[in-house]
Amino acid sequence: MLEMSQRFSVHFTEVYLRLPSVYGNETDPTHYWFQNELDYAEWALNKLMKLDEAHTSELVRIEELIMNLRSPNAIGPWFNNSQFADLGNSIYSIAQKLPQAYWNPFNSTSVNSDTGPPFWYFGPSPPDEAILQRIATLAIHAKEIIVP
Repeated sequence: MLEMSQRFSVHFTEVYLRLPSVYGNETDPTHYWFQNELDYAEWALNKLMKLDEAHTSELVRIEELIMNLRSPNAIGPWFNNSQFADLGNSIYSIAQKLPQAYWNPFNSTSVNSDTGPPFWYFGPSPPDEAILQRIATLAIHAKEIIVP
């Protein structure tokens, strides 16, 4: 799960970096790079959803955002600068926070078996659900910027 979340992060960060180049200009040649990075990010996200079926509802919110970003007219000239900056910040935050949700060695690892794994458990910790919920909220917010 950590590996797939990191792959997603790399490609979704590239989506963030390429966002200004496709802003209102689908004929820009870098538009194809933007689409490719969306494809790679979606691939990693789909693998992550298969590995972490318990949190599919949060991860689907990100997938919905990717589908809306994929539309050629999604990022149109009607965006004002503050909306565009807000969208970019949301994309960047999602890219950075997803691996954090899967890389927290102390998350739910108390010795009390009611609130966490038993003391003899040395496997990976479950994902941080608070971070995943924040990511889902960010994805919904970003989607609302694109599709008001």
